[in-house]
Amino acid sequence: MKKNLLNKKILISISLFLAVGLYSSSAVLGKFSAFYDLFSISWLLLYGGSLGVLFLYSIIWQLILERISLAQAYMSKGFYYGFILLWSGVIFGEFIKWNQVVGVVIITIGIIVGKTDDDR
Repeated sequence: MKKNLLNKKILISISLFLAVGLYSSSAVLGKFSAFYDLFSISWLLLYGGSLGVLFLYSIIWQLILERISLAQAYMSKGFYYGFILLWSGVIFGEFIKWNQVVGVVIITIGIIVGKTDDDR
């Protein structure tokens, strides 16, 4: 019984992490849309895709909130900054400074400590 509960918590945590990753992809689509003229076909597709991702994320977010506390779920949204830093370097080729990485590590440690405290 305890192992099943642990597997369920792990699955919910992974789902929450992936949902925040999906949420960050909305910002990527929004940034790509900025490269095109306002109301052009490319702009409409990218910006519409960004809104579509946000709609999908909102549904997933509600499903996750049925299973965990709001405090735990909201705290996990801090992973957003890590995803944005990752997308900035990988997709857009932006230079990532050491202090940005340190900031993301501090946020991640805070999430892990807060989650561990919440599990007690």
